[in-house]
Amino acid sequence: MTISATVGAVVTAPWTLATSQLGKRVSGSCGGGGSVSSTADYAYVAVEVKNPTAQSATVQMYHSGTGAPLDTLIWVYNTALPPMSDAALGACTYGSSDSCSVVITGNSDPCGNTAGGGSSLDWAGVDNVVIPAGGKVLVYSSGYGTSVRGAFNLNLRTKALN
Repeated sequence: MTISATVGAVVTAPWTLATSQLGKRVSGSCGGGGSVSSTADYAYVAVEVKNPTAQSATVQMYHSGTGAPLDTLIWVYNTALPPMSDAALGACTYGSSDSCSVVITGNSDPCGNTAGGGSSLDWAGVDNVVIPAGGKVLVYSSGYGTSVRGAFNLNLRTKALN
């Protein structure tokens, strides 16, 4: 995915948490402060996100959907290369978030967690991800539980360009 070069604009793409792609997940704080699941039974999607601009971008990344929310997690790495070990998986840069920590003026629920009877711990979001000019990050989305499957949207909102 590629972020918008317009501050305030949102780029959205559909993804699916499916049985065909299972792995471990991170919980708690990134950078070694969290933990990595002991089993590789969590559906996940890894998405490379590009900043095509000549400026550093601050981006909000969050899940949403059209039906009842899935209970998701989101975390981000400052590299486009996937982590190859449990230690590398736990050394994410942003997240891990299992709730929507994204705040947008005029939109009290950007993840849509109150739609479909959801709670604040359903769709996940992470705020203030910095992507260098011309750079890339790797965003992981997974189910919170091993049985979480289904479609979701990954939303990328350009918050600032510096």
